[in-house]
Amino acid sequence: MIHLGAFLVLGLSVLAAMLFLWRRLEKDPAWRGYGWYSLVSAALALVLLFVPWQVAGYLFFAVLLVWVEVVVIRLRSLADEAARRSPRAT
Repeated sequence: MIHLGAFLVLGLSVLAAMLFLWRRLEKDPAWRGYGWYSLVSAALALVLLFVPWQVAGYLFFAVLLVWVEVVVIRLRSLADEAARRSPRAT
């Protein structure tokens, strides 16, 4: 029961993050295209959440983890670009 509860809390939290960030990412030019990616990923995850097969649960979690990874990779590339542009203090 604890495992299932933790799965639902984590899954619903990331799903909510996708939906909250959808509009925000859409408005930021540095994140062009990631808003729609968030919306599509959230819609797919929502559909998979209600599919009764056990495999759908794994696919639901995979969609969430892939979304997190894609956002982290983009965030890292933006941080690297900002670091290259800023003068280094020695």
